[in-house]
Amino acid sequence: ERSKGSIRKDYGEMSGIYVLKTKDGYRVNYTKDYVHLFGSYNDDTMNYDINADYLKRIFGNCAVFPNEIMAIQSAKGISNLHDETEDGIMVLKSYDTYTFEELLNGKANKTS
Repeated sequence: ERSKGSIRKDYGEMSGIYVLKTKDGYRVNYTKDYVHLFGSYNDDTMNYDINADYLKRIFGNCAVFPNEIMAIQSAKGISNLHDETEDGIMVLKSYDTYTFEELLNGKANKTS
């Protein structure tokens, strides 16, 4: 069992093309760092806390797409550059009530 605030290390290295939906658009990127993006489950927010350093590392330099169709098209293009991934294309919608900046500032990890 992980201690509170620990980073997931029990899944090893997972790769995939991840689409992050936020209030201000969709960001798409390939990464092997996905398992480090989330920390402990937060009972108050009913979601996993986000590791802002990995969020910035994975999605900080991405193009922002206005809709899911364009984001998925981009993800498919990125997938053509990689032979195989463990997760394929995964759309993350659990944080869509926050802007990317709010996620970087830890707003999704707070209860007030």
